[in-house]
Amino acid sequence: MAACGDREKAHEEFGVLTGYYPGLEARARYAALLQEWGDTESAQKLAAETLRDSQRLPAHTRSNEREWIALLQKVDRG
Repeated sequence: MAACGDREKAHEEFGVLTGYYPGLEARARYAALLQEWGDTESAQKLAAETLRDSQRLPAHTRSNEREWIALLQKVDRG
């Protein structure tokens, strides 16, 4: 949806996906997309919340999710 330029549908889909997708990928991609669309405040809020929550993950899980954690950190820094 996002690649096709349908922002409204992309917001809807990511909203659903981030609610049930178990990994950090959906949240990281959504935060990056929000930032790309100029919604910096929402992007940083989502990134910060997700990074905070990721601190509770076991070390091996954080290691497996390092790509998405790095993206979330980038978005969080603005």
